[in-house]
Amino acid sequence: MSKKLLKILAICIFVTLIPVAVVAIALAATLSAPYTITVEFKGTDATLEQNHPATVNISVNDKLKDGNSVGVKMDDKITITLVDGAYDVVGFYAGNAESVTADSEKLTDSSSYSFNATDSATITIWVKAKSFNITYTEESVTGGTMTYGQELATIDRVDFVGWTVTEAPEGVATNSEIYKQATFPVSGAYTLAPCYEDITYTANVKFHAHADEKDPVTQVTVNLTDGFSSYEVERENYTFVGFNHNGIVYQVNEDGTDYLKGETSLAQVIASSYKEGTTVELTAVWKSAYEDTRFRFVIGAFQGDSRVSYYDKELGDFVEFAEFDDYITFDDSTDIDLNDTLYDFYFKGKQPTGTSGDLMNGNIYYSNSTAASQMTLLMTAKSFKEVTFADILGMFKSGDITCVIEFRLS
Repeated sequence: MSKKLLKILAICIFVTLIPVAVVAIALAATLSAPYTITVEFKGTDATLEQNHPATVNISVNDKLKDGNSVGVKMDDKITITLVDGAYDVVGFYAGNAESVTADSEKLTDSSSYSFNATDSATITIWVKAKSFNITYTEESVTGGTMTYGQELATIDRVDFVGWTVTEAPEGVATNSEIYKQATFPVSGAYTLAPCYEDITYTANVKFHAHADEKDPVTQVTVNLTDGFSSYEVERENYTFVGFNHNGIVYQVNEDGTDYLKGETSLAQVIASSYKEGTTVELTAVWKSAYEDTRFRFVIGAFQGDSRVSYYDKELGDFVEFAEFDDYITFDDSTDIDLNDTLYDFYFKGKQPTGTSGDLMNGNIYYSNSTAASQMTLLMTAKSFKEVTFADILGMFKSGDITCVIEFRLS
């Protein structure tokens, strides 16, 4: 037989054997996994499926397989488990999703079902979206019923990062995770508390609106979780009200941890206006002990029995005597401090015209003779240069007061 004929016969035999081999392989595969187990879902939510699709794990003899349909052999151990996510299990049922009804017999209502393969089968998992009854500890937001994946409430604070669980169904850990969406592990009632990131600012506090370089500047810290550190500065004859920031007065709250204008928090204003680490400028605001007092002084200077000059505060100097009226209110809209002496405020250390000596003690008169007597005693006890506005106002308390002050020149 020729070599050419042998080659032709060999090719024919090879071509004939290929289909036989393919059939054999397919038959072997069929014999090794003759059955198919398929899982379908019923009750899924179209919106949830976009971001939180129902997912199942299928294990064959404790080995995880891919997909919702797997090949198995007789007596293989099959375990089907709904992956924890957006759904609770209503039940596992035999048959496809279309055939399963509320009257169908459940195989189980747990999240996992195991059996041994005896034939091909379709298992339907009937699910429903998880549901939560939410209560917030923050009074500014309202809770209610939510389904899986819904956005939780937000708080209008720059340091707000989400919610932590403080009360939960049995078996669910509390305070272990921060949530912005309702993605809790099981359905049920949850109580949520707000979580804030730790942001801190420093504030330089000016002593009062007209403070100068001699007055203290005090630093306080502003932590958006813990609030303001204590402002422990005192101002004699004044009560601390709060802080002025950009022309708006924020009053201190009961525990001194924040300052409010209505419901607006100064801490939040600072956080929304400045980058973290910025030093903020604030001014302390005070309430005078004589807030309702309007004091009118008539000031004159005498030499012997002659009134020779008076101090004109507008000109900043002594001039030939004339009637001098000056109504003063004691609040931060003026640069007058209750602890200022009258001498320093009116005379600024200057000497009256035509004298080389110093001012002698003066007399203070008031329309009420009893008060005048009290003031005379005060002047006897203290040098005029030491008498403060508070010393005099302490006798009258409030109202419109007119006081005549005469200074005797040496």
